Amino acid sequence: MSREKLLEVAERLFAEKGYTGTTIREITREAKCNIASVNYHFGSKKNLYLTVFKERFLPRARLIRETFYKLLKKEKEKTPETVIRAFAKAFFLGPIPREERIISHRLVAREMNQPSEAFNLILKELFEPFFHEIINILSKFFPEKEKLRLAVLSIHAQVLYFNFNRLAVEHFCKRKFDEKFLNEVIEHIVKFSLEGIKGIQKNGMEN
Repeated sequence: MSREKLLEVAERLFAEKGYTGTTIREITREAKCNIASVNYHFGSKKNLYLTVFKERFLPRARLIRETFYKLLKKEKEKTPETVIRAFAKAFFLGPIPREERIISHRLVAREMNQPSEAFNLILKELFEPFFHEIINILSKFFPEKEKLRLAVLSIHAQVLYFNFNRLAVEHFCKRKFDEKFLNEVIEHIVKFSLEGIKGIQKNGMEN
């Protein structure tokens, strides 16, 4: 139990304060454990940090990936529209509680700003393979892979923005993030992305 509690508290504090801003003493105090328990279960603060990514962040991220494929499998055919919609829905409507999504997002955002071994871990274990899988699916329709890479990153950026900046979206759109508006946002991402990719492809052909 103390191991799981340490991981839960460590993840939250690392997400709030970052790796360097969080001390082992803070973690053990909130987890109601002694410092020796960190050494016993993880060996060091660095290993505790990496274990947070391995055992808490990556399983959630893989669940989003699995949800994407389940949603795509339900479609009659794989088209750019169904792929983008499944991708957006996996993030917005996946089985991960919103609070856990926010913690994961903050944790990764800090890691992106100050990369460590954890960055290489999540890049190789998740981001890179998932990114290439989506590129390969869409490349059947849009063969210019170099431009398609930017397009897929842009789709991902839209999904992250609308997912984790809901207060700002509600303010500017004068709408509450209820089920109806959420579906409208998903369809907006789909249509906006499709038009963007088509525009890129058209410009490429003209050039």
